[in-house]
Amino acid sequence: MHGVTGMQVRVYTPKRLFQQLEAAKEEYIRATVGVRPPDHQHCRGRVVLPKLVDAYARDVGLSPERLLDAAQRCLPESVRGAVQRCRQQQQQGTTASKAVVEWAPHRQSFRYLLARDLAFPHLS
Repeated sequence: MHGVTGMQVRVYTPKRLFQQLEAAKEEYIRATVGVRPPDHQHCRGRVVLPKLVDAYARDVGLSPERLLDAAQRCLPESVRGAVQRCRQQQQQGTTASKAVVEWAPHRQSFRYLLARDLAFPHLS
């Protein structure tokens, strides 16, 4: 893999799989969720979520409110407060729940790598 530096490889163990996946989810949310402050075009701030989360939310049937609740729980206090302010502005105004969220394209630098023998044990 040319041009990829500083790549981390994470190994999950069966004994702690749930905790490890939960930690990875929280790390992903902290790294990819942000808040865009109000600007000239939008009179209200927006919560920026990766488009990948939209697909997940639709697959599991999460409403926009529940999705924001789930993401907000994983964020540091400073960002959590900014998300809450966006949501309060939305509730006070005429902005629909979906309008609070801005979808960011998937970052190609984020990916999972699986060892061939783990992904395809029947081929080993």
